[in-house]
Amino acid sequence: MPFRRSNFSYSFSHLDTIPSYGVGLSDKYMRGHSAINPTLIYNGASGRGGISVPTALRQIYTTLPHGTLQRARAWLVFFFSFALSMASLAFIFFRLQLLASPCLRGSSKELSWGQWVELMTPRGRMSRMVGLDKHWRTFMQDVCIPLFSALCTAPQNDVENHPAEEYLGASFRSI
Repeated sequence: MPFRRSNFSYSFSHLDTIPSYGVGLSDKYMRGHSAINPTLIYNGASGRGGISVPTALRQIYTTLPHGTLQRARAWLVFFFSFALSMASLAFIFFRLQLLASPCLRGSSKELSWGQWVELMTPRGRMSRMVGLDKHWRTFMQDVCIPLFSALCTAPQNDVENHPAEEYLGASFRSI
């Protein structure tokens, strides 16, 4: 089989009808017309390609007239919101990498992925105040579960019941 070059880019998206996002399965979903809402585009190249903002997220300020104060303000709000969310994403990712290190894994050999995620969820008062617990769960639900599901070609339930040690070992080796 011949080799071919690839950059392994992908995106993270939400269907607007997924019940976990507060919207029930609608008639629109049943007719097969649900909207896909990308939230982040990974540009591949083992991370060297960086990340991109989906066009849909930029529409807030790009639809406003050029050279207006309203557009500049919308762009600043968008820019700082995106920068803050990427900083949060980076922090959670590095926390996962730290917790995946062999010396900090502890008794993860007996735990499923879902149990390990819940055990590692930050519970301190300060963590709750800044939303770290919520960001941790969101990262696990919106990033890790889809990645592991795609990698293992398994549904979410199987990923959550899979031994955490196998995912943590793979995560640590990817550094």
